[in-house]
Amino acid sequence: MCNDGVVEFIGLKQGSRSVKIIQALLLVAALTGCVHQPSMKEVTIYTFIYPPYTDEGPSGLFIDLISAAYESQNVRVNFEFDTLANSVKKAKAMNGIMLASRRYQTEYAQEIGFEEFYDVNTYIISIQGRPKASKMGAFSGDEVAFAKKNGLIPIKYEKPSDGMKLLYEDKVSSLICTDISCDQIKLTNPDVQFTMEPGYSFPVDLVYFGKDPSTKVKTSIAILQSGIKTLLESGKYLEIQNSYKVSNSVYQIPLEGLTHLKIN
Repeated sequence: MCNDGVVEFIGLKQGSRSVKIIQALLLVAALTGCVHQPSMKEVTIYTFIYPPYTDEGPSGLFIDLISAAYESQNVRVNFEFDTLANSVKKAKAMNGIMLASRRYQTEYAQEIGFEEFYDVNTYIISIQGRPKASKMGAFSGDEVAFAKKNGLIPIKYEKPSDGMKLLYEDKVSSLICTDISCDQIKLTNPDVQFTMEPGYSFPVDLVYFGKDPSTKVKTSIAILQSGIKTLLESGKYLEIQNSYKVSNSVYQIPLEGLTHLKIN
C-alpha cells in the first residue's frame, strides 16, 4: 500500500535545502513503492575517508545512515574504502555506486549521473581578537583551492584535530568546518559562533557512471530511497544524525583559551 501521509521533520528548518532534499527523496521513494518494490540482497558502495562522515571500520554519519537504510529493507551493504581516484576506477569498472560529490568530479562531468544524498553546510571559523592573517588550514585539496581562490595561503593538515591545533597555536588564521564537525567544536568551546559559508557548502551524492544508469544502479538507489523514507518516518534518521553531534570525539581535544571564535 502506498503511504501518502505527511512526515514532520523535527529539528530541521522547514523550507531549508536539507528538508527539500529529504522531501524529494520521500516523493521518489513513494512513487517507486507504488509501482514496483525492487529487490536485492547486497550492495557495494565505493568511497573514501572523510571523517566524521566516512571512515574505515566502517563508521561515520553517512556510513551509519546508509547502513541503517539498507538494513531496514533487508539488504546488506558493503563499503570499499580507497583514495578518491581509485574509488572512481572501481565504480566505473564494476558499474557501481560511489559516495562522493558531483561538485568535485569535474574531470568526469560529461559521463556521470547522480542522486543527491545529503547537503553538507560549511562554515569558516577564526579566533576573535587576533589580527586577520593570510594562512588558512586546509584538510583536503578542495579546501586548498578554496583558500587560494580567496587570496589565502593554504596550510595542509592530515587530521581534523591537527587543524584545530594549528588554529590554537596561531599557525593559521582560519579553518573550514562542516555542520557535524562544527558541533563537535562547540562541545569544547561553548561560546563558539559560526556563520555559514554558502560558497563552499556542497552536496554529497550517489555517483554512477553513465547518464543512463543500469538496472543494478537504479535498484540500489531505489532501495536506499525507500530505506531513508523508513528511517525518517520512524525518527531513526534524526537519531543517527544527532548522535554525531554529541558522541563523536574527533574534536574532543584540550583547547584552553580557544573559547571565542568568529567568522573572518
